[in-house]
Amino acid sequence: MQIASVVFDSLAMTIAVAYAKLYFLMENSRSLVLKSASAPKRNAHFLFSVKGGIRAVPKVSDEHVQARKKQILAAAALRFSRKGFHRTTIQDICEEASLSPGAIYRYFSGKGKIITAMAEGKMLRNLAAIKSIKESMSGDMGKTFEELAKSFFGGLEKDGKDSLRLDVELWAEALRDPRVLKFVRNSVDTQVGSLAEMIKAAQEREIFSKDVNALAVAQALASLYRGMILLKSMDDTVNVGEYVRTVLIMVRSMVKR
Repeated sequence: MQIASVVFDSLAMTIAVAYAKLYFLMENSRSLVLKSASAPKRNAHFLFSVKGGIRAVPKVSDEHVQARKKQILAAAALRFSRKGFHRTTIQDICEEASLSPGAIYRYFSGKGKIITAMAEGKMLRNLAAIKSIKESMSGDMGKTFEELAKSFFGGLEKDGKDSLRLDVELWAEALRDPRVLKFVRNSVDTQVGSLAEMIKAAQEREIFSKDVNALAVAQALASLYRGMILLKSMDDTVNVGEYVRTVLIMVRSMVKR
């Protein structure tokens, strides 16, 4: 009886301690992840563990965060281009990226945020390309438009159907989601606006025909670019090089020599 009593008391004490730790964890869950005041250079946080008490957890670097986001976006892009935005699930993206749902949700709160991030990324890449060309623009408008064609159309020769279909998916989604439309319109408007500015500047210097409307020419060129994306997304045999050559012939007909 004495042995049984000792065992029972020991067991009761163990259970009581476990419940106390659990209660402490639940009541203080919002405040238990704290920065270490005594070791600011270690880049670590401290959190409470029922089994091991307080332990250090390494802080994730910005480089790691960006690399993980790129991994998720690349996996999502592949699945979106093949199944479409609405048929693709988070589980599909997890399988493609070899990550758990928790890992995905750590960086993106849902599929909509992933789609928006893609649209924003596309916009920023286009803006960077236009800025680079504008900064290096010379007095030779024919050469300037050749550089523009290489920058935008050149990538279409390398891109496969998956990448091109993703663009088409983004356009379609923009018609349904105002958040995606914001980035798509910003990208298009910036492209058209920049082209129109370049053409107007060339017209003022009398090296581009004044018989045409600068904005209309810019809109036509932007439409030709997106038209090629649509064509090539459905047919890999489209000759991008010949298409670009024809576009440049049309542009050069408006450039004064």
